[in-house]
Amino acid sequence: MKFKYEDPLEKGYVKTKCTKRLLSKVLYYRKFYWGDKVEVYFTDNYNKVTKDIKDKDIEVFLVHVSENNLMRMVCTILLPLAFLWNLSSVKETWKSYTDLFNQKHKGKYRADFISSESKVRELKKVLGIGEEEWKIY
Repeated sequence: MKFKYEDPLEKGYVKTKCTKRLLSKVLYYRKFYWGDKVEVYFTDNYNKVTKDIKDKDIEVFLVHVSENNLMRMVCTILLPLAFLWNLSSVKETWKSYTDLFNQKHKGKYRADFISSESKVRELKKVLGIGEEEWKIY
């Protein structure tokens, strides 16, 4: 079965700006490295996105982690060395190298689904989503 990437923006998510450092403060169990590219998506009505849960509206964060351009450049520079190191598995080395490009469409990325109410509330507060509710006049 071939992997089919579904863009979260087309499904109804909204892309939010978030740094790796800020995200790792809230998600202390998740470690982000220098070669990671992090994209954070948010939806306040998960029922609109999927028809799985019909009871109540759920707020959800979706985090996609893939390799950034600097990591791709380092791998490109080290590719001849990798071929020399793995002479017996040149095809596998080439396949893993080509998987660095178009990671989402090949299914070679990591995804975190955050639906815990406390984590969602903390992330919303840190990112400034729904700020009007927390301001005291």
